[in-house]
Amino acid sequence: METIRIQIRTVKQLFNSFDPDPFLERDLDDTFADYLIDSVKEYPLNTAVSLQLIVAEDDVTADTEEQIKQAIRHYFAYRLMINRFKFKKLMRDARTSLLIGISSLAMCLILSEAMHYYLSGYGAQIVSEGFIIIGWVSMWKPINLFLYEWWPIIGERKVFQKIASMKIHLKRSQGKEKMFLMP
Repeated sequence: METIRIQIRTVKQLFNSFDPDPFLERDLDDTFADYLIDSVKEYPLNTAVSLQLIVAEDDVTADTEEQIKQAIRHYFAYRLMINRFKFKKLMRDARTSLLIGISSLAMCLILSEAMHYYLSGYGAQIVSEGFIIIGWVSMWKPINLFLYEWWPIIGERKVFQKIASMKIHLKRSQGKEKMFLMP
């Protein structure tokens, strides 16, 4: 198991200073959350990772430790829920784009055939080919959405799941640790 170690001066550094709510409902500090996400991404998804928070503050109790664990899990469970909504919206947009793209392609193919049937000459051929190109270009967005756009969302989801379920430990600073110190 790999361990991500983060040294902080005080527990308050983990939370957004503008959020007055109690621990469980508080928003994590963006710097802390981003650092944690980036740190987890450094390891393969199948590698177990734990988090060790090294705190310089003296008044950290077992209750505080449990509240911090719950707050981190709650925050990333929330991000996971948002990620799922984002994926559903992407797939809904992809289906809508596919319907529009197929309709556009069909209309363009019909217009292209009509140009061949009713008109002749190079001008008609150019316009006919133009309709075919327009029809296939209209399929670009649904193809892009279905083939490529969902991968980063699923990758982000796996990272959030990993963080939400990781083991978290608090340790009092011994003054020797040399690792990321949050400002």
